[in-house]
Amino acid sequence: MKNVIARLVLILCALGAPLVYAERCDTINVFGAQGWLPVSYINEETGQPEGIAYDVIRYAAKELNITLNVDTKTPWKRGVASLKRGYLDLVVAIYYTEARSHDFVYTEPFYHNEARVFIKSDQRFEFNDLADLLEYSGGIFLGGSYGDQFDRFVLENNMPVQKVKTKRQLVGMLLMGRTDYFILDYLDGMTYLKKEGLESQIRVLETPVAVNPVHFAVSRNSPCKTLVPDLNKLIAEAERRGDLQRIIKKHVPVRDL
Repeated sequence: MKNVIARLVLILCALGAPLVYAERCDTINVFGAQGWLPVSYINEETGQPEGIAYDVIRYAAKELNITLNVDTKTPWKRGVASLKRGYLDLVVAIYYTEARSHDFVYTEPFYHNEARVFIKSDQRFEFNDLADLLEYSGGIFLGGSYGDQFDRFVLENNMPVQKVKTKRQLVGMLLMGRTDYFILDYLDGMTYLKKEGLESQIRVLETPVAVNPVHFAVSRNSPCKTLVPDLNKLIAEAERRGDLQRIIKKHVPVRDL
């Protein structure tokens, strides 16, 4: 019987017929941003992945009885490229953009984030909408996104922004006067300023640049894309039970909710 099957495979290959294999998702390979507090980051002391997104995906993996394999080494831009190709299955936290949706299947959101403008404490700065930023020089993350509206505005208006890889670079450029502001997610930026003792030198503006839902996204080239409906059900159920709120409160001070 084995010989018959082997001959059949050889014949099909010779004829150029595609071979179809059953695809399963018993193990899901995930990655996330390494310094996006409190959503997705690597604990500097333990080297372990932490944050709201990792707690939610661990919750989901346990409910679905799936093995979770976390990549903590791959940086963001390379991780997104690997996700597109299907070398990784899922990113634990990402904003939706139309361009990304061609490569990824998004879940329903499990969290919402505010992106804000950070400036020097003694600086006068008027910001009510994105058009106000055109007269200033800013800093943003390389390879990052704050949603379709913001990304489109930057491109269409040739907005003067410098793109860098780290928060240290964003802060350094601002304090040295090379930029007038930088944009970060509110809690991520405030956590960093407190950690570095920079709260007296840099302040955050009240008006958000964007309020973005945070999703899981699965590669369209991964067999794990079939999990998205189940992940959506689990997110809804975790919210209904209060489990999602408990995870968020674990990472976000009550005053900031």
